[in-house]
Amino acid sequence: MEHSEKNIDWDKLLALLESKAAGGEANTLTEEEKQLLQMADEIRMRLKNKDAAGLFPADEGWTRFQQAIRQEPKVVGYRRYLKIAAAVAILIFAGWMGKQLLFHPKKQATIANALPEQFPEIKMANGKSIRLADSVVDVQAGGAHIQASGKKVVYKALDQSSPGSGMDTLEVPRGRQVPVQLVDGTIVTLNAESKMVFPQAFTSGTRTIEISGEAYLAVAPDAAKPFVVNAAGVEITVLGTEFNVNTYDRIIYTTLVNGKVKVAAAGKAVTLKPGEQMQYNSSGGVQQVQQVDTHLFTAWKDGVIYFEDASLKAITNSLARDYDYDFKFKSADLMDLQFTIEISRPASLQVVLDKLSRTTNKIVFRVENRTVIIDKK
Repeated sequence: MEHSEKNIDWDKLLALLESKAAGGEANTLTEEEKQLLQMADEIRMRLKNKDAAGLFPADEGWTRFQQAIRQEPKVVGYRRYLKIAAAVAILIFAGWMGKQLLFHPKKQATIANALPEQFPEIKMANGKSIRLADSVVDVQAGGAHIQASGKKVVYKALDQSSPGSGMDTLEVPRGRQVPVQLVDGTIVTLNAESKMVFPQAFTSGTRTIEISGEAYLAVAPDAAKPFVVNAAGVEITVLGTEFNVNTYDRIIYTTLVNGKVKVAAAGKAVTLKPGEQMQYNSSGGVQQVQQVDTHLFTAWKDGVIYFEDASLKAITNSLARDYDYDFKFKSADLMDLQFTIEISRPASLQVVLDKLSRTTNKIVFRVENRTVIIDKK
């Protein structure tokens, strides 16, 4: 139904709209004016409802609506009036949404891509320390010349007139790995959260070092000087070989890749052949030798994350060391979920989490600072 323009006083109607906004009452109106005023009230109430839901700034929207009416010609058809009202409402909404996106952007989920916070450190016998970062440090101490960085540490023997050898300590924090070449040419790769105590130069009849955590050793042959590793109560004696030792838990693992080693613990000794592993339970004093896939226990030193039918708890224990993150399970039964995974170790933990998420629909990872929270989907 069309409204007669003759029966509408636009100036009076605008004044009444303003008084309505302030709570005033309309007195004498034509039928057409009443209908238009009712429509305007409905628009205003819709704006108010949207504002209550957090969707619209009602006061601002209503003001802009009134301003738009003032700018329109006084003689205008009812259908034209409806179009004006709709257009103004759309503009109000579009402008408000733009401001919300600009000033209140959607919060992005935290991802696990933070770098480790600490660096490896060599504590030398003379009381000084070397922080292993990107730059190379050259130091002469005791019986060796040391070239050290976060990528590699090399000890080279000095001539016979150099001072006697002292004991250095290399500490590797979570999230780091460091290969060390000792003065005899032996290469020891220390895994995250590990420590090695070793002489700057081997001057006695044996080459003896101490390891806690995990290390892979490629021992330089020297029949006159056996190489001895002390690791949490286990003594490993070699002449020339490659093996891995792991003391992270109460069970000490010695895994032989090639050559021959004698492993002694609690007064008992066994000789391992390539592909064999000795497991020593430090709390019960029990030894067990078994054939293993050595790659499963040595892949880490080649930059590979490898687990076969391993529990999520065991995997996250390793990832915590590798990436310097903590893990928290919201439900204990999630710890026992089994996974098999083999990937080149990425720089970011998030890549590993994404890989695990794609293999099951049972878990979800949420990252808060340096803690990964594991929950059911």
